[in-house]
Amino acid sequence: MSKMKIFFLIFTIFAIFTIFAIEIYSVQNSFYAEVIKVADGDTITVKKESGEKIRIRLYGIDSPELKQETGAEAQKFTEKFLLNKIIKVEVKDKDRYGRLVADIYIKDVLFNTEIIKNGYAWYFRKYLKNSIEMEKLEKEAQKHKRGLWRNSSPIPPWEFRTKERGGANGIF
Repeated sequence: MSKMKIFFLIFTIFAIFTIFAIEIYSVQNSFYAEVIKVADGDTITVKKESGEKIRIRLYGIDSPELKQETGAEAQKFTEKFLLNKIIKVEVKDKDRYGRLVADIYIKDVLFNTEIIKNGYAWYFRKYLKNSIEMEKLEKEAQKHKRGLWRNSSPIPPWEFRTKERGGANGIF
């Protein structure tokens, strides 16, 4: 193997590891930003001081879709608390759509729990397993018929999305 090929191979391996390391670092950090848009109850867009805009999905919760009965209410709840405010973003992961998945703090209060407590989201057991606190907050919201729990049998957003996409559960 020529020296040029060896150099190229080493350079390629180094580049791949560098990109991987940057990706890991970007997922495991926290930062402050201003909320500039609320897409729905669990998805926001923030602007960092640098001007960079980032779409964020709230970790461990699933709010009704906008087309669902209480979707607009969930969006308004999130807007009321977060829009145009500076928040702390604690990144947990990145989802398949490229959004950061994060815990959101407003003045040291974890907003992810506030939206559950007020009945505008489900505790998303699929991604946040065995959270005694989230389960307790959700049951308390159900008991007091807050938010989406005013409806006797609200449709979870993951089931609604399946039906909207024409999935097997949504055909009949």
